[in-house]
Amino acid sequence: MATIAIFTGVTVNGQDFSDVETVRSFARAWSAQADRTQDDALFWVASSLFDLLDEVEGVTAALEQWLSDPSNRDDEEYSDIFKDVYGFRPR
Repeated sequence: MATIAIFTGVTVNGQDFSDVETVRSFARAWSAQADRTQDDALFWVASSLFDLLDEVEGVTAALEQWLSDPSNRDDEEYSDIFKDVYGFRPR
């Protein structure tokens, strides 16, 4: 089990919010609720939690490493992955 250190000691509805599976469960539920209610603020919270999970689990680091390999620049998904990691498309 991976732990999200910044949430150590925090509970939500009695569940340990430093456990990545708990955070993932809440993020999914909040994202679904945001879709149903068109709640942009709740969607932002859920999206931020997914980003945090990517950081904790090393997904972002792995994507950054993949992006730094020049042989991947011609991949059709390069621009999308770059935007997901850095927030804008490469030039």
